[in-house]
Amino acid sequence: MKKLGNNFVNKKSIGETVDMTKEVDKFAPRRIFPEDHEALRKLAFDKKLSYVELLNEIHEFSKIKMHEKGLEYYREFEKYNTPSAQHKSLGLPQEFNAFLNEFSTRDFPAKHLLSAIIQDYIINQNK
Repeated sequence: MKKLGNNFVNKKSIGETVDMTKEVDKFAPRRIFPEDHEALRKLAFDKKLSYVELLNEIHEFSKIKMHEKGLEYYREFEKYNTPSAQHKSLGLPQEFNAFLNEFSTRDFPAKHLLSAIIQDYIINQNK
């Protein structure tokens, strides 16, 4: 029994260490309107996609629309007016977050731009 006990106390490395890549670094936390969060949830379910896949699809769509129509096009969309305590958190891909930060302004913040992009995407999916 003593011989077996020494094997467990042995200071040899039992396994190899694995470097874990942090997927969290690829996302930026962003607060969005509850209406947009619910719309994304339903759309992801309907299209059988994950949030990340759906957000990447929306990002590609918005780059094309922004190039074609410009920022003024998105100002026409409905602006939600909900208390910030009710806003939902979402992990937005870094590229999409940088895109929002690039085109948002003081009078048209990123939260409203993201909301308009989501609305535009949903409208164009139903055509």
